[in-house]
Amino acid sequence: MPELNIPLSYNKTKSTVKNIGLHYEKIDACPNDCMLFRNDHKDDEFCHTCGASRYIKNPEVDHDVQPSKKSHQVSAKTLRHFPLIPRLKVQTRFNRRARNNDECDPSDAETESLFPQKRCPLGARKTDPFILDKKSLSQAHAYLLGNCDEIQEYIREHEQEVNNHPRRSKWSKAKDHCQNFSQWFETCALQEDVPDLIKKLSRGPNFVTKRYSRYLINGYRFHIRQRDARRKTQNSGVTVVASTTSFASSKDKNSIAANLTYYGRIVEYLWSYLCLF
Repeated sequence: MPELNIPLSYNKTKSTVKNIGLHYEKIDACPNDCMLFRNDHKDDEFCHTCGASRYIKNPEVDHDVQPSKKSHQVSAKTLRHFPLIPRLKVQTRFNRRARNNDECDPSDAETESLFPQKRCPLGARKTDPFILDKKSLSQAHAYLLGNCDEIQEYIREHEQEVNNHPRRSKWSKAKDHCQNFSQWFETCALQEDVPDLIKKLSRGPNFVTKRYSRYLINGYRFHIRQRDARRKTQNSGVTVVASTTSFASSKDKNSIAANLTYYGRIVEYLWSYLCLF
């Protein structure tokens, strides 16, 4: 028989019931059911309708004979009120959120996302913030720009500018576009007529990031490799299909644009925000 986590005393049971919102409130009432002694009438001792006493009259005690006995007022009638709203907030299998619900609460969202996918990071690390190195920051910025619809016009403009050099090979042009687009885009964003969103995107993500151990996206739950080390079910493997231009060598003049599939395992979840300054 499995062990049941049952409170050992009545007081602990009452405390547990109160913490989950299933407690009740005691409210004194008129013996003739005329009124409740609550709100503005919580200190009254007689009913406003029939004049009945709120408390049971105790027999008079001779304090000279029994000096230590204290009189205690007992309510003539008590109503036990069970609040409805706390009971509706109790999570059950009928109203609790799904385990892989990737919709974050609006209050938890620190900034608006540029990507339409539903996502929700879980298991924040309680350590110092993670600092991205220069290479990782450059890769994150390139991914951000390459997958943002607002930047596609600038990408085509830079490709056209790079292709205006007829003596250069296609491989050299593609390499130039890949390595220098971020810097070129940042220069273009310095103009006064550029929207604020474009300026923020040109600065790239913040080098100070947060680390998480789990991630919910599009109804699927992923873990980092360290979390899956001692688990039978592995959720750290991912597959990414990327559209890219491939060359057989640096002298290849016939590039091939195709979708390449990459396989890997998630080592770390890093969450960063755009630089605002």
